[in-house]
Order: sequence, then C-alpha cells, then structure tokens
Amino acid sequence: IAGQSYTNPEYTDLLMYWMYALLGVSIVCVLLSTIRQFISMCISEPKSAVKGVIYLVLLIALFVGAYALSDDAPVMNNGKAFTDSTILKFTDVCIYVQYVLLTVTAVCTVIALTGVFKAANKIKA
Repeated sequence: IAGQSYTNPEYTDLLMYWMYALLGVSIVCVLLSTIRQFISMCISEPKSAVKGVIYLVLLIALFVGAYALSDDAPVMNNGKAFTDSTILKFTDVCIYVQYVLLTVTAVCTVIALTGVFKAANKIKA
C-alpha cells in the first residue's frame, strides 16, 4: 500500500505451506523408493540389501540431528514476537536439512566432475 511503512512479508504463509508440501512429497518418495529397493535387493542379493537400510538410517539421523540443533526461540516480526514453537522448530529443521543436502549435492557434483572415482578404478585395475 502506497505511503505506508509496511514490512510484513507477503505470501509467507503460502510459501511455508508449499515448503511443507514439497518436504512431505520428497520424504514419501524417498521412503517408498527405499522400501522398493530394499525388497528387490532382498530377493536378488540379500547381503547387499543392507546398503538400502544404511541410507534410510542416515536420512533419519539427518532429521534427528537437525531437530536436535533446531531452536524454538521467538523471533521478532514487525515488533511482535512470533512464539509458535512447533513452526519455529520445524522451520529450523527444514533449513538445516536443506543446508546439509545442498552441501552433499555440491560435493558429489565436484567429485563426479573431477573424475576422482574413475581414477581410483583405473588404479585398482
């Protein structure tokens, strides 16, 4: 609105709901694909099926660690304290998980582009 000092961000609630929906969809997709992979590996190669469980445990550990690091301290918004601890904790968890996953993705991309594993395979052969 013209002429007013208005600092409240618009559509923040919509953005948060969109983030919750995307997080939920990705968690469901990861869990379903992990279960499918585990079942197919149990049928074909039972010993290597443990790898699927390890990835699931790592994902759960990531969320548990992010929850342990998250904070529910009130934040100020337009001079008012926002104190809903559930939303504050969940937002921190989402941010921490995104940081970790972005870092892992960047590191894996650099490793793939540099060909470190190809060089290691040539040394073994």
